[in-house]
Amino acid sequence: MVNDKTGQSCHQEELAFKSQLHQSELNETRTRMEISMEEVDSKVQREYEHKLQEALADFRHQHETEMRHYRDDLEVMYEGKVRARPQLAECAVSDYDDTQSREC
Repeated sequence: MVNDKTGQSCHQEELAFKSQLHQSELNETRTRMEISMEEVDSKVQREYEHKLQEALADFRHQHETEMRHYRDDLEVMYEGKVRARPQLAECAVSDYDDTQSREC
C-alpha cells in the first residue's frame, strides 16, 4: 500500500511536471506567433504606406498638370481680351462719333 501511494505520488509529480512543460512550450509558441504576426503586420504596413505615398504623388502630379492647363487657358483668354480692348474702344468711339454726326 505504501508502495502504491509512492507510485501514485510519482505519477502526480510527473503529470504536474509535464503540465508545466506543456504550458511553458505553449507560452513560448504564443510568443513566437505574436512576434511573427507583428513582423507581418509591420511589413504590410510599410507596403501600404509605400503604395499610399505613390498614390499621393500621382494625385499631386495630376493636380499640378490640370492646374497648369487651367492657368495657361486663363492666360490665353486674358491676353485675348487685353488685345481686344483697344479694338473695342476704337469701335465704341467710332460708333459714338457716328451717332453724334447723325444727330447734327
